[in-house]
Amino acid sequence: MEDTEPEIENFNSETDLLKFTQNICNICENIMGNCGPFLKETIYQEILIHELNKQDIKTRRETVIPYIFNDCDGCKIQLGNNHFMRTDIDLPNIKCILELKQSTSSIKDEHTWQLRNYLEQRTDYSSGIIINFVNKFGPSTTPTVQCKLLVKTENYVDLETSNERQIKIKKYKTWSIESKPYVEKNEIFEDFDIV
Repeated sequence: MEDTEPEIENFNSETDLLKFTQNICNICENIMGNCGPFLKETIYQEILIHELNKQDIKTRRETVIPYIFNDCDGCKIQLGNNHFMRTDIDLPNIKCILELKQSTSSIKDEHTWQLRNYLEQRTDYSSGIIINFVNKFGPSTTPTVQCKLLVKTENYVDLETSNERQIKIKKYKTWSIESKPYVEKNEIFEDFDIV
């Protein structure tokens, strides 16, 4: 029997893409619920790949992308000297990048820009999701999973440089969701009753 690649899965609407993102967030919420907070990002990555493969979603881990940019004359150049980007999980049949974080704070601007830069280098990919396993207990916080979807649009914003050069910068749509919080720390750890 011949092993063939499955067809590229296209989302028929923004609603389908949002549902897919919600599904990813739900999977990650279950991972945190089953395994707990404060694990290494690579452990969450391995478990997420396992869960996606169970749903017949093809994955590729740690895909290396070369840096290709336009120089000041608009000519493409590829950087060498070990300069490259590495995505956490690629979903090649969905044309989506999953970028995982494990932190003690919310998704930061630099995470959004990192994924945007990956998508700019992957002209064949149209979307990406930042998945942030927030591991922090505090007076008003418990661990949670945040997901932020970035989707390329066909729209651009014009940047006019000091020397009056016009540069077109692609616009993106974003959508953020968050899982239900993990249980409180004091529900897990109890003090001994010392008599």
